[in-house]
Amino acid sequence: MPENDEETRLSLRNEYTVVGADWRFLVGIRFAVLAFAATVLSALLGAYQYMLTNKDRLGDVGQTALWAVPALGITVTLIVWLIEARTKKLYTICLINGAEVETRLGLEVRHFYDLWRSPHPLRFGSHTTAIRAIYIVVLVVWCYLGYKGLQ
Repeated sequence: MPENDEETRLSLRNEYTVVGADWRFLVGIRFAVLAFAATVLSALLGAYQYMLTNKDRLGDVGQTALWAVPALGITVTLIVWLIEARTKKLYTICLINGAEVETRLGLEVRHFYDLWRSPHPLRFGSHTTAIRAIYIVVLVVWCYLGYKGLQ
C-alpha cells in the first residue's frame, strides 16, 4: 500500500499505463479475431462450394460434407462469437478502470472517460453491434446451408 501521495500518484500512473496497453491490445485483438474468422469462414465456404459442385463425383463423402462443412462453420462462428464477447468484456473493464484512474489522478484530459461516454453514430450502434450483426448473418447462412445439406 502506498505510504504517501507521491507514491499513490506513481502507482496510479503505472496502473494507467498498464490499462492503456491492455486496452490497445484488446482493441487490436477484436479486429484480428474478426479477420481470422473471415479467413477461416471463407475457406470453409470455398470447401462447401467445391463439395456442392463435385458432390456427384465425390459420392457419399460429398453428400456428408454438404452438412458437415456448415456444421463446422456454425461451430467456428459460435467459438469466435464467444472470443469476441470475452474480449469485449475485458475491453470494457479497461475503459472503466482507465476512467477511474483518470478521476483519481484528477486529469483534465480524460481519454478513457471520453471513450466511454462518446455517443454512438446516429445515436445507436457501435463496433460491437456491427460485429455481432456480421456474426449473426454468417450464422444464419451456415444454418441455411446445413439445412439444405441435410435434404
